[in-house]
Amino acid sequence: MHKLKKFGIPIRKFFWWSAGVVPSILENCPTNHGKYTAIGVIMAFIAVLASVSFAFFLSHTFVIPAGAALLGGIFWGILIYSLDRAVLTSFRKDEMSRISVAQRFILTISLALIVGEPLLMHLFRKEIAFEMARKSQTVSANSRQNATDRFQTEIDSLLTSNREIENRLDELKADRDSKENAVIGEIEGASGSGKKGDGPAAARKNTAFAEADAKYKEFKTDSAETLSENKKRLAEIRGAIEDETRKIGDANAESDGVLAKHEALFDIIKTQPGAALVYFPLFLGLLFLETLPLSIKVFGKKSVYDAALEAVETETVEEIEAENNRRRNIRKAVEDRISASIIRDEIENLRHKAERKVAEKISAEVLREIENRTFRHRAAKNSDIKFGEEIAVEVVGCDDLQIKLQLPESVRREISLNELGGDIKTIADETGAENLKLTGVFSSEGHEIWEDLPLLPQLESDQKLILQFEPAQTV
Repeated sequence: MHKLKKFGIPIRKFFWWSAGVVPSILENCPTNHGKYTAIGVIMAFIAVLASVSFAFFLSHTFVIPAGAALLGGIFWGILIYSLDRAVLTSFRKDEMSRISVAQRFILTISLALIVGEPLLMHLFRKEIAFEMARKSQTVSANSRQNATDRFQTEIDSLLTSNREIENRLDELKADRDSKENAVIGEIEGASGSGKKGDGPAAARKNTAFAEADAKYKEFKTDSAETLSENKKRLAEIRGAIEDETRKIGDANAESDGVLAKHEALFDIIKTQPGAALVYFPLFLGLLFLETLPLSIKVFGKKSVYDAALEAVETETVEEIEAENNRRRNIRKAVEDRISASIIRDEIENLRHKAERKVAEKISAEVLREIENRTFRHRAAKNSDIKFGEEIAVEVVGCDDLQIKLQLPESVRREISLNELGGDIKTIADETGAENLKLTGVFSSEGHEIWEDLPLLPQLESDQKLILQFEPAQTV
């Protein structure tokens, strides 16, 4: 019994976590345990329902193996579960506007439709299949009738032509047969003159028979081609009607996707009240189940857990603000100490090496700004001295140094590195290291600079100069 109780604790905490609460805070609110456990159970049940629903959807719509459909359903259930929990977790009483609450309900209702509709389609799958088969037959019949109607005028014309030819043939054949019988009757003496034998009367009747027979054979020969062409065209029309009917039937059979099944389901609901009485209660039940957790949190009274969570969050915010204030005070104290050491020229008295380094950098930057202002002031006074484009100087190993070298325009293109010895020494001093020796000068693409040749033509188009210093060896 004790083991079962220990096993139940992680499950209960999982349901609490599913309900969007903090289990460690809820443990101190025993009156709310049942409420949030129930919400967590509903959340887990919705996720399972979403998995089963989507697995059915994949299996019936895309006809994929059951294992793959089940795997897809599990991923879908996890997604629905995560979205539902995100909605609950983001909700805070007294902090949400009506628009925010409405947005959450819209999302929840949309999730209910996504979860419930595939399941309902599975429950009505046999009725949907029957309705789609009935529709397919109707579509085939309508397509056959439409195709027939389109060719009906031509069909009637061809049939009328054939019928007229056949009637004329029958008339000529009947006339010929009649005259043939008259010839036979005259010869046998059964009719006409009543005298047996092939006499003058028989000869006349035989001539009339020959004329009738010739007319019949001539018309039969002349109309044979027309009859053949008419029958051939009628066969082509019947083939075209069958081909069109088959294509439309095949296309309709292939259109068995989600939209077609939904349309069949809605037709069933519209035409069969019994189906509507089953569909709508199930749909409303699933919708109620999906929106129940959010409804409990929105419309329920503020619980002990809500108050405890608010207190913990307030305390956490106050601790963070206190820590930020403490850091700001420390930063201000360090800045004040460094500023005071620079003003009093007591940088060496700072206890920390890092503070002394910062103070030296600040002092060097201030001196450089003063020097630049003085230089610009002198240049303004002596306006006939013009300077060219600045040369960017980079010191290897000192990425924080930003140095610009500006040369008079009159000598800018002829001056060499040897003539800038004073400037090079000043740059070495600004690195903060002592006893440095220049060991290499390069352009931005790594080409070595010759010290006795004009500097500017040796630089790349970006006008960048790279200096490399090393400590000088002392004896």
